[in-house]
Amino acid sequence: MAKLLSTPQVTTTITLVLSEEEARALLALTEYGEDNFLRVFYNSLGTHHLSDHEAGLRSLFQSVDNYLHPIFNKLKKAREVFNG
Repeated sequence: MAKLLSTPQVTTTITLVLSEEEARALLALTEYGEDNFLRVFYNSLGTHHLSDHEAGLRSLFQSVDNYLHPIFNKLKKAREVFNG
């Protein structure tokens, strides 16, 4: 006989709105790569606050890289067209 199990979860999605300058700064930060960033961060500031969130940081860096490069490429093309 089949079993039905209930595993309720509470999740959230947060939308972060950045200016172009902020987004470029975030992209620049991620271009060092996760491993380099974490090595320097941990050596300089310790592991206490970030170590539990390392997987999230790695995912964030990958998302930023995947999404912001295409956005800035489109923005560059749009400016070239607009400015002639």
